[in-house]
Amino acid sequence: MRFPIVAVLVLSLIASAMALETLDASNFSFEIKISPEKDYYFVGDEIQISYTIYPKSSSDKLKIGGEQGNPRTYSFKTPLLDPSGYWEVKYPGVSAVKQDFKGSSFSIEVKYYSIEEKGWEGVDYILVNLTGKVPDTDLRIKELEVLNATAEEVKSGALKSVKIKVVNKTAFLADLNSLKNKLSETRSNLDREGIKYDDKEFQNAEDLLSSAEKDLNAGNYGSADEKLKSAEEKISNLTSLADKIRAEEIYGKLSEIMDNITGKLEELQILIQALKGTENFTNLSSNYASLKSSADSLKSKLQSIGNYLEQGNFARAYEEAKKIENSVYKLKEDVEKLYSEVSATQNSGGFDFISALKSYLIYIVAVFLVLLLVFAITRFRKRRKWDELR
Repeated sequence: MRFPIVAVLVLSLIASAMALETLDASNFSFEIKISPEKDYYFVGDEIQISYTIYPKSSSDKLKIGGEQGNPRTYSFKTPLLDPSGYWEVKYPGVSAVKQDFKGSSFSIEVKYYSIEEKGWEGVDYILVNLTGKVPDTDLRIKELEVLNATAEEVKSGALKSVKIKVVNKTAFLADLNSLKNKLSETRSNLDREGIKYDDKEFQNAEDLLSSAEKDLNAGNYGSADEKLKSAEEKISNLTSLADKIRAEEIYGKLSEIMDNITGKLEELQILIQALKGTENFTNLSSNYASLKSSADSLKSKLQSIGNYLEQGNFARAYEEAKKIENSVYKLKEDVEKLYSEVSATQNSGGFDFISALKSYLIYIVAVFLVLLLVFAITRFRKRRKWDELR
């Protein structure tokens, strides 16, 4: 039992002895060169990157390499297209160790190095020379990390990355035209519905877009991007405001009509009840019930639209209001039509000749028969008297 325990302890001590010291940004310095050197790059541009890691001080020369029998691994990644190049590690007093590479990722094992009698120890530098083409981006401007470096037992972010700004002119033009169209559509929606608004805000947005377009044509991409961002925010606010105005406008109109319909229906209920007993009563009551059901359904939908307004969801409120607009106006016409019909019946005293005729038909027939009988008897008596005189 003692042997396994001793073996584990020995292995633990060996592992501890071989463990790499954890490094941070204070242990490194860097030299980074990009060729050609430009403020902005475009899709397909070929660039060359020279990336050199140095020890920050003489004491760091040993630290940035590995320990005896345990090299420190440096890893690199790039999004460049068709990447290739070479890397080299320079130790004191000897030629640099150099190796070509191809591909988007590669690693370098930096070994422990020390020749005490000559005073050579540690690492002079680690160099990566990378060539590749700038990839595409969907954004107008994107800060692209073209070379990312990490290392074993080195804190995250301690090794600088290489970044460039990539411009997509097509995305710039697409966004510019999209914003122009959105601004024009927002203004047109308000004009079409006859809603008043502050034209000054629309003019400010148009001026921003015009200025951004000039910067874009002049190659001032950073300025153009900032102005487009400002225009995006302003147009978004204008669109939201326009939706609010439009939604409140149509909601107010529909609410007013529904209030009028509700009042008419309440009055109709009373008028129709007064016609109870007439032939039209059943038909009028059925029409009233149908209209009342439609009104209740529309009032429920109108209440939902009011909730959208309270929540600030103006676009949805307007969309839902437009869906029921025709139904509300149609209901208004139908209620007014029924109201006119009931009023006409009420004004005529509710008398229906045909209905009354049917109700008293038996009496009319009886009277007719009596009259016919009386006429027959009278005629018979006159004939008999005439016969006697003859």
